[in-house]
Amino acid sequence: ILYLSGGPGGSGIDDFQADPEGWDLPYLTNRDLVLLDQRGTGYSQPTLNCPELESDALPAEAERSCFERLTANGIDTGAYNTTESAADVEALRVALGVPEWDLLGISYGTRLALEVMRSHPEGVHSAVLDSVFPPNVDLAVAETFAFVEAFNQMLADCDAEEYCTENYPDLTGTLLTTVADLNADPGEISGDDLVLGINNAFNDGSTIGIIPWAIYEVAAGNLRAFDEMAGYEGERSFQASGDVSDSEGMYLSVMCHDEYALGDYERAETAAVGTLPPELESALLQATFETTTTCGYWGPQAAVDNSPVISAIPTLILAGTYDTATPPSWAALAAETLQNSFVFAFPGLGHNVLSDPCAIEITAEFLADPSGTPDGT
Repeated sequence: ILYLSGGPGGSGIDDFQADPEGWDLPYLTNRDLVLLDQRGTGYSQPTLNCPELESDALPAEAERSCFERLTANGIDTGAYNTTESAADVEALRVALGVPEWDLLGISYGTRLALEVMRSHPEGVHSAVLDSVFPPNVDLAVAETFAFVEAFNQMLADCDAEEYCTENYPDLTGTLLTTVADLNADPGEISGDDLVLGINNAFNDGSTIGIIPWAIYEVAAGNLRAFDEMAGYEGERSFQASGDVSDSEGMYLSVMCHDEYALGDYERAETAAVGTLPPELESALLQATFETTTTCGYWGPQAAVDNSPVISAIPTLILAGTYDTATPPSWAALAAETLQNSFVFAFPGLGHNVLSDPCAIEITAEFLADPSGTPDGT
């Protein structure tokens, strides 16, 4: 089984080294686990890691410095993209003499797995896609609305629970009023900080349950509740010096090549204005604005196949109902053209569900017999 890490920019080898005991999983029993550092990531050479982002420079300035250093060293950042990485996966399979293998992708690793299934299907026995990122998602627009999808799920779950409805009767109104007040007079945090902190908390199963409480506490002036909920460090967080777990340059190369074209921010803004509550607009458009701006010099979207992946390869798709990085609607979208796919959405979970015992059990059953429907009861 080949593990494809997320990001883009994550290191498969580092993911294992960080917690070897966590890989003692039933679906890996009697299977070889192949760990790949995708081009530009981890221990691969050259690496597109950006140590500039470990400095005190502003992120935008540090990203440009990294790009200038990489290009001065002769690195073509346009060669670091999903299509090329999929070709690397196939080259690795041939080099290892593996007739077929199972793919295990998490987050961006699912996007890479889907491209392997499209371009090199002959080597794929089955695929497990945890928190799927299909190529036919219009990312610049869709990521702006992912928060709303998760928040609406929380509202529905709160309405179904007496304790929640009694203690937090107006989550939407309380959030929007608090965001507006904090943005008008920011102190330790702004309203945008609160929105992005909640967004982060949605992706962590240990913090999802306290989001309603944190919204009401922050509204009452208790900012310690914000820290407890989110541990907020900004929209992007960067690793310490010497850490190879995340290659920021690979992230930007893939996103700029595969996803973001010039003008995408304006298109996302047009879609958001009048649809999103105005109090949320600036926070939820922030990531699209930042990435589109960087891609203006890093190299905006090239001619890339962002059509749906059509495949009969048995595929297990796992989603968390609160995932704001790869929302459950993306799982449904991917499954539309994967004729032998099985989709499981896990209530109460965020991004990356394969730490959940139920998800692990379903995955083990699927890999044992990819042609059968796993028991999701």
